[in-house]
Amino acid sequence: MPDLFKTQPTGSSLVQLEPDVIPPLGGIGRLIGPQLLLVGNGDLAALAADVDVRGDVYPNLEITFQLDPIGGATTFIPNEDNWGVGPEGLAAKDFWDKGVLGQRVRVGIADSGLDSTHPAFADLVTENRIVGFAHFNKQGAQVIQTRPDGSVIPDSEATPTFGHLHGTHCAAIVAGQPTDGKERGVAPGAELAVTRVLEESNTGSVAGISAGLWWLTTQSCDIVSLSLGWPGLHEDWAAPIKALLDAGVVVVAAVGNEFDAAGVPKSRSPANYPLPPSDSTSGLLVPVGAHDRTGAVWVSSGGETVNWTNVQVLQVDGTSRPSIFSAAAEHLVPSMVAPGVEIVSAAPGNKYCPLDGSSMATPHIAGLVALILSHLRSSDPVVRPRAAADLLFESLQDISPPGPDIRSGDGRIDNGALLQAVLGP
Repeated sequence: MPDLFKTQPTGSSLVQLEPDVIPPLGGIGRLIGPQLLLVGNGDLAALAADVDVRGDVYPNLEITFQLDPIGGATTFIPNEDNWGVGPEGLAAKDFWDKGVLGQRVRVGIADSGLDSTHPAFADLVTENRIVGFAHFNKQGAQVIQTRPDGSVIPDSEATPTFGHLHGTHCAAIVAGQPTDGKERGVAPGAELAVTRVLEESNTGSVAGISAGLWWLTTQSCDIVSLSLGWPGLHEDWAAPIKALLDAGVVVVAAVGNEFDAAGVPKSRSPANYPLPPSDSTSGLLVPVGAHDRTGAVWVSSGGETVNWTNVQVLQVDGTSRPSIFSAAAEHLVPSMVAPGVEIVSAAPGNKYCPLDGSSMATPHIAGLVALILSHLRSSDPVVRPRAAADLLFESLQDISPPGPDIRSGDGRIDNGALLQAVLGP
Protein backbone atom coordinates (compact mmCIF):
# COMPACT_ATOMS: atom_id res chain seq x y z
CA MET A 1 0.00 0.00 0.00
CA PRO A 2 1.47 3.42 -0.89
CA ASP A 3 1.76 6.18 1.69
CA LEU A 4 -1.62 7.55 2.73
CA PHE A 5 -2.50 11.03 3.84
CA LYS A 6 -4.09 12.98 6.69
CA THR A 7 -5.49 16.40 7.40
CA GLN A 8 -5.65 18.13 10.76
CA PRO A 9 -8.18 20.89 11.52
CA THR A 10 -6.77 24.36 12.18
CA GLY A 11 -8.38 27.76 12.26
CA SER A 12 -9.58 27.33 8.70
CA SER A 13 -13.23 26.68 7.95
CA LEU A 14 -13.33 22.89 8.03
CA VAL A 15 -15.89 20.18 8.51
CA GLN A 16 -15.39 16.45 8.46
CA LEU A 17 -17.62 14.92 5.84
CA GLU A 18 -20.23 12.54 7.21
CA PRO A 19 -20.26 8.84 6.25
CA ASP A 20 -23.77 9.08 4.80
CA VAL A 21 -22.68 12.01 2.64
CA ILE A 22 -19.59 10.26 1.29
CA PRO A 23 -20.16 6.67 0.26
CA PRO A 24 -16.75 5.11 0.95
CA LEU A 25 -15.14 2.58 -1.31
CA GLY A 26 -15.93 -0.83 0.17
CA GLY A 27 -17.25 0.88 3.29
CA ILE A 28 -13.76 2.04 4.19
CA GLY A 29 -12.12 4.52 1.87
CA ARG A 30 -11.67 5.82 -1.64
CA LEU A 31 -8.64 5.52 -3.85
CA ILE A 32 -7.34 8.96 -4.87
CA GLY A 33 -4.72 8.46 -7.52
CA PRO A 34 -2.36 5.88 -5.98
CA GLN A 35 -3.38 6.87 -2.45
CA LEU A 36 -6.19 5.80 -0.13
CA LEU A 37 -8.28 8.26 1.82
CA LEU A 38 -10.55 7.14 4.67
CA VAL A 39 -13.93 8.83 4.79
CA GLY A 40 -16.39 9.25 7.62
CA ASN A 41 -15.90 10.63 11.11
CA GLY A 42 -16.35 7.52 13.19
CA ASP A 43 -13.68 5.40 14.84
CA LEU A 44 -10.98 5.54 12.18
CA ALA A 45 -8.83 3.02 14.03
CA ALA A 46 -11.68 0.52 13.92
CA LEU A 47 -12.33 1.26 10.26
CA ALA A 48 -8.66 0.94 9.38
CA ALA A 49 -8.50 -2.40 11.19
CA ASP A 50 -10.90 -3.79 8.59
CA VAL A 51 -8.44 -3.27 5.73
CA ASP A 52 -4.77 -3.91 5.15
CA VAL A 53 -3.48 -0.44 5.96
CA ARG A 54 0.24 0.23 6.07
CA GLY A 55 1.17 3.79 6.84
CA ASP A 56 -1.08 6.72 7.66
CA VAL A 57 -4.81 6.98 7.06
CA TYR A 58 -6.48 10.36 6.80
CA PRO A 59 -10.09 11.55 7.10
CA ASN A 60 -11.49 13.67 4.31
CA LEU A 61 -12.12 17.30 5.28
CA GLU A 62 -13.98 20.06 3.51
CA ILE A 63 -12.24 23.43 3.09
CA THR A 64 -13.93 26.75 2.41
CA PHE A 65 -11.67 28.94 0.31
CA GLN A 66 -12.07 32.63 1.01
CA LEU A 67 -13.02 34.65 -2.03
CA ASP A 68 -10.76 37.31 -3.52
CA PRO A 69 -10.91 39.98 -2.21
CA ILE A 70 -11.43 38.35 1.18
CA GLY A 71 -15.05 38.76 2.21
CA GLY A 72 -15.70 41.19 -0.63
CA ALA A 73 -18.73 41.22 -2.89
CA THR A 74 -18.29 40.65 -6.61
CA THR A 75 -18.78 43.74 -8.76
CA PHE A 76 -19.27 43.23 -12.48
CA ILE A 77 -17.98 45.98 -14.75
CA PRO A 78 -17.65 46.68 -18.49
CA ASN A 79 -14.77 45.02 -20.31
CA GLU A 80 -11.49 46.73 -19.38
CA ASP A 81 -7.83 45.93 -19.96
CA ASN A 82 -6.02 43.67 -17.56
CA TRP A 83 -3.18 45.97 -16.52
CA GLY A 84 -1.23 42.91 -15.40
CA VAL A 85 -0.32 42.06 -19.00
CA GLY A 86 0.55 45.66 -19.90
CA PRO A 87 3.70 47.74 -19.31
CA GLU A 88 2.82 48.32 -15.65
CA GLY A 89 2.61 44.57 -15.24
CA LEU A 90 4.45 41.89 -17.22
CA ALA A 91 4.65 43.63 -20.62
CA ALA A 92 3.39 40.51 -22.40
CA LYS A 93 2.96 42.47 -25.64
CA ASP A 94 6.75 42.49 -26.05
CA PHE A 95 6.50 38.72 -26.52
CA TRP A 96 3.33 38.90 -28.63
CA ASP A 97 4.99 41.33 -31.05
CA LYS A 98 7.63 38.64 -31.68
CA GLY A 99 4.91 36.09 -32.42
CA VAL A 100 5.31 34.40 -29.03
CA LEU A 101 1.84 33.64 -27.63
CA GLY A 102 2.41 30.47 -25.63
CA GLN A 103 2.31 28.02 -28.52
CA ARG A 104 3.61 24.50 -27.85
CA VAL A 105 3.01 24.87 -24.09
CA ARG A 106 0.37 23.19 -21.93
CA VAL A 107 -0.82 24.76 -18.65
CA GLY A 108 -2.82 22.78 -16.11
CA ILE A 109 -5.29 24.54 -13.80
CA ALA A 110 -7.01 23.20 -10.67
CA ASP A 111 -9.80 25.57 -9.62
CA SER A 112 -13.57 25.87 -9.93
CA GLY A 113 -13.68 25.03 -13.66
CA LEU A 114 -14.38 27.58 -16.36
CA ASP A 115 -17.10 28.98 -18.57
CA SER A 116 -15.75 27.99 -21.98
CA THR A 117 -18.52 29.97 -23.72
CA HIS A 118 -16.92 33.25 -22.62
CA PRO A 119 -15.47 35.26 -25.56
CA ALA A 120 -12.07 35.23 -23.86
CA PHE A 121 -11.87 31.50 -24.63
CA ALA A 122 -13.28 31.55 -28.18
CA ASP A 123 -10.03 30.60 -29.91
CA LEU A 124 -9.17 28.05 -27.22
CA VAL A 125 -12.42 26.26 -28.04
CA THR A 126 -12.34 26.51 -31.84
CA GLU A 127 -8.67 25.49 -31.98
CA ASN A 128 -9.24 22.59 -29.54
CA ARG A 129 -6.68 23.98 -27.11
CA ILE A 130 -8.72 22.98 -24.06
CA VAL A 131 -7.10 19.56 -24.23
CA GLY A 132 -8.76 18.01 -21.21
CA PHE A 133 -11.36 18.63 -18.52
CA ALA A 134 -12.27 16.63 -15.42
CA HIS A 135 -14.56 17.47 -12.50
CA PHE A 136 -13.96 15.86 -9.11
CA ASN A 137 -16.46 16.10 -6.26
CA LYS A 138 -15.74 16.37 -2.54
CA GLN A 139 -15.55 12.61 -2.28
CA GLY A 140 -12.69 12.54 -4.76
CA ALA A 141 -14.88 10.84 -7.37
CA GLN A 142 -14.95 12.06 -10.95
CA VAL A 143 -18.22 13.51 -12.22
CA ILE A 144 -18.47 11.68 -15.53
CA GLN A 145 -20.02 13.28 -18.61
CA THR A 146 -22.05 11.01 -20.90
CA ARG A 147 -23.61 11.20 -24.35
CA PRO A 148 -27.36 10.74 -24.92
CA ASP A 149 -26.74 7.05 -25.61
CA GLY A 150 -25.11 6.67 -22.21
CA SER A 151 -21.55 6.28 -23.47
CA VAL A 152 -18.83 8.02 -21.49
CA ILE A 153 -17.31 11.19 -22.92
CA PRO A 154 -13.51 11.03 -22.57
CA ASP A 155 -11.76 13.81 -20.69
CA SER A 156 -10.21 15.05 -23.93
CA GLU A 157 -13.72 15.78 -25.28
CA ALA A 158 -15.51 16.80 -22.08
CA THR A 159 -17.20 20.19 -21.92
CA PRO A 160 -15.85 22.36 -19.08
CA THR A 161 -18.28 23.29 -16.34
CA PHE A 162 -17.87 25.76 -13.51
CA GLY A 163 -18.88 26.07 -9.88
CA HIS A 164 -17.74 29.62 -9.19
CA LEU A 165 -16.37 32.61 -11.11
CA HIS A 166 -12.88 32.15 -9.59
CA GLY A 167 -11.74 29.50 -12.06
CA THR A 168 -12.94 31.42 -15.13
CA HIS A 169 -11.21 34.56 -13.86
CA CYS A 170 -7.89 32.79 -13.28
CA ALA A 171 -7.96 30.79 -16.52
CA ALA A 172 -8.50 33.97 -18.54
CA ILE A 173 -5.44 35.53 -16.87
CA VAL A 174 -3.38 32.59 -18.10
CA ALA A 175 -4.68 32.24 -21.64
CA GLY A 176 -7.65 34.52 -22.34
CA GLN A 177 -7.61 36.25 -25.71
CA PRO A 178 -8.29 39.97 -26.21
CA THR A 179 -11.99 40.83 -26.26
CA ASP A 180 -13.46 44.05 -27.65
CA GLY A 181 -9.92 45.34 -28.08
CA LYS A 182 -9.10 44.83 -24.39
CA GLU A 183 -6.17 42.71 -23.23
CA ARG A 184 -6.91 39.65 -21.11
CA GLY A 185 -4.43 36.78 -20.72
CA VAL A 186 -0.65 36.53 -20.68
CA ALA A 187 -0.28 33.53 -23.00
CA PRO A 188 -3.33 33.47 -25.31
CA GLY A 189 -1.79 30.78 -27.51
CA ALA A 190 -1.23 28.17 -24.80
CA GLU A 191 -3.15 24.94 -24.27
CA LEU A 192 -5.15 24.33 -21.09
CA ALA A 193 -5.91 21.18 -19.11
CA VAL A 194 -8.57 22.11 -16.55
CA THR A 195 -9.81 20.28 -13.49
CA ARG A 196 -12.76 21.51 -11.44
CA VAL A 197 -12.17 20.83 -7.74
CA LEU A 198 -14.10 23.74 -6.14
CA GLU A 199 -17.86 24.15 -6.05
CA GLU A 200 -20.54 26.85 -6.03
CA SER A 201 -19.70 28.15 -2.57
CA ASN A 202 -15.98 27.97 -3.44
CA THR A 203 -15.57 24.96 -1.21
CA GLY A 204 -13.46 21.91 -1.89
CA SER A 205 -12.11 18.95 0.01
CA VAL A 206 -8.82 17.21 0.60
CA ALA A 207 -10.01 14.32 -1.55
CA GLY A 208 -11.38 16.38 -4.41
CA ILE A 209 -8.30 18.56 -4.71
CA SER A 210 -6.04 15.52 -4.41
CA ALA A 211 -7.93 13.79 -7.21
CA GLY A 212 -7.63 16.85 -9.43
CA LEU A 213 -3.90 17.13 -8.80
CA TRP A 214 -3.36 13.46 -9.56
CA TRP A 215 -5.39 13.91 -12.77
CA LEU A 216 -3.08 16.75 -13.81
CA THR A 217 -0.13 14.37 -13.49
CA THR A 218 -1.67 12.43 -16.41
CA GLN A 219 -2.15 15.44 -18.70
CA SER A 220 1.41 16.09 -19.94
CA CYS A 221 1.40 19.57 -18.43
CA ASP A 222 4.44 21.82 -18.67
CA ILE A 223 3.14 24.25 -16.05
CA VAL A 224 0.44 23.95 -13.38
CA SER A 225 -1.29 27.03 -11.95
CA LEU A 226 -2.80 26.62 -8.47
CA SER A 227 -4.81 29.59 -7.25
CA LEU A 228 -5.91 27.67 -4.18
CA GLY A 229 -4.35 26.76 -0.86
CA TRP A 230 -4.98 25.92 2.79
CA PRO A 231 -3.63 28.38 5.41
CA GLY A 232 -1.06 26.68 7.58
CA LEU A 233 1.28 23.72 7.18
CA HIS A 234 -0.59 20.77 5.68
CA GLU A 235 1.26 18.02 3.84
CA ASP A 236 -1.92 16.48 2.42
CA TRP A 237 -1.14 17.22 -1.23
CA ALA A 238 2.60 16.61 -1.05
CA ALA A 239 2.49 13.36 -3.04
CA PRO A 240 0.79 14.69 -6.20
CA ILE A 241 2.78 17.94 -6.07
CA LYS A 242 6.02 15.95 -5.85
CA ALA A 243 4.85 13.73 -8.71
CA LEU A 244 4.34 16.82 -10.87
CA LEU A 245 7.76 18.20 -9.97
CA ASP A 246 9.44 14.85 -10.61
CA ALA A 247 7.85 14.89 -14.07
CA GLY A 248 9.52 18.25 -14.78
CA VAL A 249 6.44 20.44 -14.29
CA VAL A 250 6.76 24.01 -13.02
CA VAL A 251 4.06 24.35 -10.33
CA VAL A 252 3.05 27.95 -9.62
CA ALA A 253 1.06 28.28 -6.37
CA ALA A 254 -0.66 31.14 -4.56
CA VAL A 255 0.98 31.99 -1.22
CA GLY A 256 -2.30 33.25 0.26
CA ASN A 257 -3.99 36.47 1.37
CA GLU A 258 -3.70 36.32 5.15
CA PHE A 259 -0.75 38.59 5.96
CA ASP A 260 -2.84 41.27 7.66
CA ALA A 261 -5.34 38.84 9.22
CA ALA A 262 -4.96 38.31 12.97
CA GLY A 263 -4.36 34.88 14.43
CA VAL A 264 -4.03 32.88 11.22
CA PRO A 265 -1.03 31.42 9.37
CA LYS A 266 0.60 33.72 6.82
CA SER A 267 1.11 31.19 4.05
CA ARG A 268 -0.83 28.37 2.45
CA SER A 269 -0.12 24.80 1.49
CA PRO A 270 0.95 23.67 -1.07
CA ALA A 271 2.80 26.94 -1.79
CA ASN A 272 4.79 26.54 1.44
CA TYR A 273 6.03 23.01 0.72
CA PRO A 274 9.84 22.63 0.99
CA LEU A 275 10.24 20.67 -2.24
CA PRO A 276 13.50 21.73 -3.92
CA PRO A 277 14.41 20.21 -7.29
CA SER A 278 15.64 16.64 -6.93
CA ASP A 279 17.84 16.94 -10.02
CA SER A 280 18.33 19.02 -13.16
CA THR A 281 15.37 17.38 -14.91
CA SER A 282 12.79 18.13 -12.22
CA GLY A 283 10.42 21.05 -12.10
CA LEU A 284 10.13 23.90 -9.62
CA LEU A 285 7.54 24.92 -7.04
CA VAL A 286 7.06 28.70 -7.33
CA PRO A 287 5.06 30.36 -4.51
CA VAL A 288 3.69 33.73 -5.63
CA GLY A 289 2.41 36.82 -3.83
CA ALA A 290 0.63 39.89 -5.18
CA HIS A 291 1.70 43.46 -5.96
CA ASP A 292 -0.40 46.41 -7.04
CA ARG A 293 -0.19 48.71 -10.05
CA THR A 294 2.56 50.80 -8.45
CA GLY A 295 4.70 47.73 -7.80
CA ALA A 296 4.08 47.74 -4.04
CA VAL A 297 3.29 44.48 -2.27
CA TRP A 298 -0.44 44.14 -1.62
CA VAL A 299 -1.21 44.62 2.06
CA SER A 300 -2.88 41.20 2.41
CA SER A 301 -0.41 39.21 0.30
CA GLY A 302 0.90 36.33 2.39
CA GLY A 303 4.45 35.55 3.39
CA GLU A 304 6.48 34.12 6.23
CA THR A 305 9.51 32.11 7.21
CA VAL A 306 8.24 28.54 6.97
CA ASN A 307 9.46 26.00 9.51
CA TRP A 308 8.08 22.46 9.49
CA THR A 309 10.34 21.22 12.31
CA ASN A 310 7.65 20.84 14.95
CA VAL A 311 4.69 19.97 12.74
CA GLN A 312 3.06 16.76 13.94
CA VAL A 313 0.66 14.65 11.90
CA LEU A 314 -2.07 12.69 13.68
CA GLN A 315 -2.23 9.01 12.80
CA VAL A 316 -5.17 6.66 12.76
CA ASP A 317 -4.26 5.04 16.08
CA GLY A 318 -4.31 8.40 17.85
CA THR A 319 -0.53 8.84 17.94
CA SER A 320 1.38 11.50 16.05
CA ARG A 321 4.37 11.45 13.76
CA PRO A 322 6.63 14.25 12.51
CA SER A 323 5.70 15.76 9.17
CA ILE A 324 7.48 14.34 6.15
CA PHE A 325 8.96 17.84 5.84
CA SER A 326 10.19 18.06 9.45
CA ALA A 327 13.86 17.74 8.50
CA ALA A 328 13.70 20.44 5.84
CA ALA A 329 15.50 23.73 6.45
CA GLU A 330 13.28 26.73 7.05
CA HIS A 331 12.65 28.84 3.98
CA LEU A 332 10.96 32.05 2.88
CA VAL A 333 7.75 32.32 0.92
CA PRO A 334 6.80 33.75 -1.52
CA SER A 335 9.54 33.47 -4.15
CA MET A 336 8.27 36.54 -5.99
CA VAL A 337 5.32 38.86 -6.42
CA ALA A 338 3.27 39.57 -9.55
CA PRO A 339 0.24 41.67 -10.60
CA GLY A 340 -2.63 40.75 -8.29
CA VAL A 341 -4.64 43.85 -7.32
CA GLU A 342 -7.71 45.12 -9.20
CA ILE A 343 -7.15 42.57 -11.93
CA VAL A 344 -9.99 42.70 -14.44
CA SER A 345 -10.67 39.32 -15.99
CA ALA A 346 -13.46 37.15 -17.32
CA ALA A 347 -16.44 35.95 -15.28
CA PRO A 348 -19.13 33.45 -16.32
CA GLY A 349 -21.96 34.73 -18.44
CA ASN A 350 -19.86 37.02 -20.68
CA LYS A 351 -19.06 39.28 -17.73
CA TYR A 352 -15.93 40.89 -16.31
CA CYS A 353 -14.93 41.70 -12.77
CA PRO A 354 -11.92 42.98 -10.81
CA LEU A 355 -10.46 40.75 -8.10
CA ASP A 356 -7.51 41.05 -5.72
CA GLY A 357 -5.26 38.32 -4.41
CA SER A 358 -2.36 35.97 -4.84
CA SER A 359 -4.92 33.93 -6.79
CA MET A 360 -4.66 36.55 -9.52
CA ALA A 361 -0.87 36.88 -9.32
CA THR A 362 -0.35 33.13 -9.74
CA PRO A 363 -1.82 32.76 -13.27
CA HIS A 364 0.15 35.83 -14.38
CA ILE A 365 3.39 34.02 -13.52
CA ALA A 366 2.13 30.73 -14.99
CA GLY A 367 1.34 32.55 -18.22
CA LEU A 368 4.71 34.29 -18.27
CA VAL A 369 6.56 30.99 -17.83
CA ALA A 370 4.46 29.72 -20.75
CA LEU A 371 5.59 32.64 -22.94
CA ILE A 372 9.25 32.07 -22.12
CA LEU A 373 8.97 28.33 -22.71
CA SER A 374 7.09 28.93 -25.96
CA HIS A 375 9.97 31.02 -27.29
CA LEU A 376 12.59 28.52 -26.16
CA ARG A 377 10.72 25.70 -27.89
CA SER A 378 10.67 27.58 -31.18
CA SER A 379 14.34 26.59 -31.51
CA ASP A 380 14.46 23.54 -29.20
CA PRO A 381 11.15 21.64 -29.12
CA VAL A 382 12.18 19.43 -26.18
CA VAL A 383 13.46 22.12 -23.81
CA ARG A 384 12.11 21.52 -20.31
CA PRO A 385 9.89 23.97 -18.38
CA ARG A 386 12.59 24.41 -15.74
CA ALA A 387 14.71 26.36 -18.26
CA ALA A 388 11.94 28.94 -18.59
CA ALA A 389 11.50 29.23 -14.83
CA ASP A 390 15.25 29.70 -14.35
CA LEU A 391 15.21 32.66 -16.75
CA LEU A 392 12.28 34.10 -14.82
CA PHE A 393 14.16 33.93 -11.52
CA GLU A 394 17.25 35.48 -13.09
CA SER A 395 15.15 38.48 -14.17
CA LEU A 396 13.76 39.43 -10.76
CA GLN A 397 14.49 42.86 -9.36
CA ASP A 398 14.54 43.43 -5.62
CA ILE A 399 11.91 45.70 -4.11
CA SER A 400 11.67 47.20 -0.64
CA PRO A 401 12.61 46.00 1.90
CA PRO A 402 16.08 45.15 0.52
CA GLY A 403 17.04 41.52 -0.01
CA PRO A 404 14.93 38.36 0.06
CA ASP A 405 12.05 38.83 2.48
CA ILE A 406 8.65 37.50 3.46
CA ARG A 407 6.77 40.27 1.68
CA SER A 408 8.17 40.03 -1.84
CA GLY A 409 10.59 37.09 -1.89
CA ASP A 410 13.29 37.91 -4.43
CA GLY A 411 11.21 40.71 -5.95
CA ARG A 412 9.12 41.35 -9.05
CA ILE A 413 9.81 40.82 -12.74
CA ASP A 414 12.19 43.26 -14.43
CA ASN A 415 10.52 43.28 -17.85
CA GLY A 416 13.50 44.72 -19.69
CA ALA A 417 15.94 42.25 -18.18
CA LEU A 418 13.61 39.33 -18.93
CA LEU A 419 13.03 40.41 -22.52
CA GLN A 420 16.76 40.70 -23.16
CA ALA A 421 17.50 37.37 -21.47
CA VAL A 422 14.84 35.55 -23.48
CA LEU A 423 14.54 37.36 -26.81
CA GLY A 424 17.89 39.16 -26.97
CA PRO A 425 18.66 42.87 -27.36
